[in-house]
Amino acid sequence: MKKAMTINVIIILLCFTTSCNKSDDAVNASPMSTDISIASSQNVMVWIDSRDLTQKINNALSYSYGTAGINKTEKARVFNADTTQFTASIGFKSAFQGSYIGSNPSNNTVTIQLEKEIVISTPEGVSLIADGPGNTYSLITSVLAPGQNPIETPDCNHNAFGEHMDELFDSELNANVFRFYLHTTPDNDRCTNFDRQRNEIKAYDQSPDNLLGIEDEIVVYKWKFKLNDGFQSSPNFTHLHQLKSVGGAFESMPM
Repeated sequence: MKKAMTINVIIILLCFTTSCNKSDDAVNASPMSTDISIASSQNVMVWIDSRDLTQKINNALSYSYGTAGINKTEKARVFNADTTQFTASIGFKSAFQGSYIGSNPSNNTVTIQLEKEIVISTPEGVSLIADGPGNTYSLITSVLAPGQNPIETPDCNHNAFGEHMDELFDSELNANVFRFYLHTTPDNDRCTNFDRQRNEIKAYDQSPDNLLGIEDEIVVYKWKFKLNDGFQSSPNFTHLHQLKSVGGAFESMPM
């Protein structure tokens, strides 16, 4: 009986000693230092909608996981209340925070300033497009001022030449175009002014409302235009395009 008791005591002492060794190892273990980081290719980001913003953020951000690997880290993304700033960060998952420590914590966060682009819908424009020879005056009138007279030509004093606007096919543009003729002599300004020549189409107070520019409105004109070689401009004035007010103190003055 005395022998059996001695064996039991020895077993207990061995187990106790083993337990103490494991505890000492845990206390003495140091977290592994590794550099996890996040970077952004943009400091300021302009976005249109949430889908656009998400895609741009995903494209801008890049991560480094050091020796810890992706599975031991976690990412966070935070927008401020008015969506003018975005912060992204990377850190160790809670289960591994005792095993790893970041060697450069300043690389663990990036901030991007956000600017929402305001998209202004553009109303559908009005196009005057040449459709081939014939009925040029009628086509121009139908677009710029139906039933009115938006065309000012020198035809009255140059009847032998005929109409001073026509249409033809342009091989360089591969499209029909308008052609304007203006002669130093005998053309004049509508048989009213004889010190100048005029060949003009216009939008004016008899045109549809959507062709009239009003105060604080943005109006955009677009066209292709070519002057023939040898075109002679006047030393007094030559207008290729002008804007005028309809009514008001400046109605008679080109703007």
